[in-house]
Amino acid sequence: PGILVALDEINSNPYVLPGYTLHYTLNDNECERYVSHRALFKQLRDDRTKIAAVGSGCTLATEPAAEASHFWNISQISCHSSSPLLRDRRRFARYFQTIGSEENQGFADFGVIKFYGWKKVTILQLDVDSFENVTLELANLLRSEGVTVSIKTFEEKDGIAGLQDPFDDDTTIYAFIMYAHFGRELLCMAYEKNLMYPRSTFLHPAWWVGEWWKGGENLACSDEERERVVENSIAVLLYEYIEDDSAVAETGTNGTTFGENFNEYFEGNEAVLGNETNDFGQNCYDGMWILALALNKTMNDLNDPEFNANASAEASINRTFGLEDITYESEVVLK
Repeated sequence: PGILVALDEINSNPYVLPGYTLHYTLNDNECERYVSHRALFKQLRDDRTKIAAVGSGCTLATEPAAEASHFWNISQISCHSSSPLLRDRRRFARYFQTIGSEENQGFADFGVIKFYGWKKVTILQLDVDSFENVTLELANLLRSEGVTVSIKTFEEKDGIAGLQDPFDDDTTIYAFIMYAHFGRELLCMAYEKNLMYPRSTFLHPAWWVGEWWKGGENLACSDEERERVVENSIAVLLYEYIEDDSAVAETGTNGTTFGENFNEYFEGNEAVLGNETNDFGQNCYDGMWILALALNKTMNDLNDPEFNANASAEASINRTFGLEDITYESEVVLK
C-alpha cells in the first residue's frame, strides 16, 4: 500500500510532475530469480516504455532484475532488498534502495548478544551470499568478545532437512539468518525438542514482519505451537529506530501524518490489499517519492534549451523533448 499512497499524493500534487500522471504495473516475482527475469523482460516487450522499476521484495529476485535493467537505462529502487552485494556499481549500475545494508544485521545481533552477556551462540544460516556476509561479520565480532560460536548452514534446495542437528543440547541462544518460511519450519523442530523459553531464546531479523510464525503449508506443528516457541524471542532491527518523526519531508508529511494516511488507506482497501501490512510498505512509499522527485527534476532540466536540444538530437526529433518522448535509448535524459 505504500506505493499506492505515494501515487495518490504524487498525482494530486500540482507541483510534482504537472501535466503527467504516474502509473505502475504489478508483477509477482515469487522471490525467484528466473521469475524475476521473466517479469522484467515481459515489461520490456510491452509497447509502453517503463521509466523505472520498484522492487523486488527480496534479494534473490532483485539481483537478476537490477543486473539487467540498467542496460535499458532503467533506474531501479528496492524498498526491501538489503544485500551488500547490491553495492557493486559495475553489476548494478542504476540500482538504489531505501533501506540500510543487510550487513548491519550482524552488528545489530552482536549488540543484543553483548548486552545480555551471552557466551555461547549458534548461528543457523541459509547458504546464500548475502546471509553469509552477515554470519561472518557476526561470528567475527562475537569471537572477538570471547563468545563461543557455532555456525550451521543449509542450502535452499535442501531446506532445513540439510541441517542434521540444528539445536545443541548445551546451547540456549540461536540466531536465525534466513528467510521467515525456513524459520517457521525450525520452530516446529524446536517445539518437538521442547525448546521453549527460558530453555532457548531465538534472535531473528525484524524484517520478518507481523505474525511471521503463522501460516505455511505442510508444517509439522500448528500456529499455536510455533507461537509457544517464539514467545520471548527477540526481533532485531538492522538500523537505528528514530523516535522523533516531526521533521517534514519534501512530500509535505512527517512520520505521524504519513502513518495516519497509510493506515487510513490500508483500512479502506482491505479487499484489494488483504488484511496484513508491514513497515516495508512505508519504505516503498519513500521509493515512489524518490522516483517522482527525480523525474520532476528531469522535467525541470528539460526546460534548459541546451539540455533539451541534446535530448531531442539523441531522439532524432525536431521539436521540444518531453518526458513522454523517453525511450530505452534516452541516455541523455535517463542518466
